[in-house]
Formats: sequence, structure tokens, C-alpha cells
Amino acid sequence: MNQKNTKYLLSHFPDLYKQYYWDKTQTCMNWGFDVENGWFSLIKKLSRDLCKVSDKIEAIQVKEKFGMLRYYYTASELTDKQVDKIRRLVDKAENDSGKICEICGKKGKIRHDLIWIKTLCTEHYNIFNDPFKYRDYRKQKKK
Repeated sequence: MNQKNTKYLLSHFPDLYKQYYWDKTQTCMNWGFDVENGWFSLIKKLSRDLCKVSDKIEAIQVKEKFGMLRYYYTASELTDKQVDKIRRLVDKAENDSGKICEICGKKGKIRHDLIWIKTLCTEHYNIFNDPFKYRDYRKQKKK
């Protein structure tokens, strides 16, 4: 995720993402949000919803794995009702990520026929599926 989106999440949800600033021997969250920008809105909504449930939740890792969002967290002093609500919110966001292009946020689907599994819209699938287009995409992304 780019710096602008990362800064937004860190500034709007400081308690949820406080482990971002911890030492790498203590958490995986300091690796950052290991997803592309297309899932920013999904993570922003999830963050907002989680903070409404409790201020005792801390994200410990946010990443893509097998084409879908993986959101790991820890929480303390929660009621059973809060735990159930948190699990439902995280499960929903993770499941929804399989229908949202990780690159641009448009409607997408999980693509199993690439070198790696990714959730992509048709446009980004065509880029990732063509070595020359992908090379040009990577060059542009680094700028």
C-alpha cells in the first residue's frame, strides 16, 4: 500500500495500528500493509467498524495471501458478543477481498492461472497475464 494510504490508516486508527511502530521482533505489523491500494477502502471500512466494537483491538499483520486479504489481530478484555462481532467483520472483509481487484479496487475475481494467485479485474488480469505489459506496469509503478 502506498505511503498516503498508510499514513491515513495510521493517523485515523492509531490504537488499532500502534504495532506498526514496534520492533520487528515483536510484531509483523511493522512490515506495513502488505497489500496493494485497491483494498484500501476495504481496510479503511474494516478499521472503522472494528474501532466501533472496541478500542482494545490491535492489528498484528495485514497482508495478501492466496489472492485474498488476511487480517490478523489481537484483542483483550472483550465480551463474547464483541469477539463474535469482530470475527464476523474480519471474515466479511477477507471474503469481500476475493471480489475486489487488489490493484484498483474495481470488481475482480480470484485468478488461479497466473504465476501467483491474485484477485484482479479484467484489465489488471490482462496486464499480469502478459509478460511485456507486466514489465511496463512494474516500470511505471516504480516511478
